[in-house]
Amino acid sequence: EQGSVGQLFLDGESVVRGWVIDSQKGGVTAIHAECDLTGDGVNDVVVGRDDGSLEVYSFDENGDPTLSGAVDLREQIQTIKHGRVTTPFPEIIAHTFSGKVLAFKPGLDSTTADGFAQVLSFPDLKPLRQMRGHTSSVYAMALDKVNDRWAFGGADAGVSVWDHHDSVCVGV
Repeated sequence: EQGSVGQLFLDGESVVRGWVIDSQKGGVTAIHAECDLTGDGVNDVVVGRDDGSLEVYSFDENGDPTLSGAVDLREQIQTIKHGRVTTPFPEIIAHTFSGKVLAFKPGLDSTTADGFAQVLSFPDLKPLRQMRGHTSSVYAMALDKVNDRWAFGGADAGVSVWDHHDSVCVGV
């Protein structure tokens, strides 16, 4: 409930406190720290909260966490991973308690993407299939579980809709 995240060093005989991220936001429901999303050579910490906020922390030259990006997903976050879904760059993949799966890249360097979207397996994030429905970067993704459709929004101002099972474009 407090919303703080911290680092502890354990050596078998003692515990030493490292950095701490203090927050007055919602409680922590997911943490991911296995990928360098900001491109500075150091893995970032991504924190998901029960109020729907998702925060990306990078580390300064002293090793202290600094907020480098945040987004409000408007519902409680269950799982955070990383992979390449809509761009050729590492992206945050967030899964909410209602079943939504969202993938996005913090920062501006995703604008060089080539219009492809990939479907990855979960939880190992291995590529299953690739779809091209845009002439430039794909920035957004949504899954309609009722009709088994994917929708992708791109920088070309288009939206492509795909059959989930066959990976066939059914509308633009």
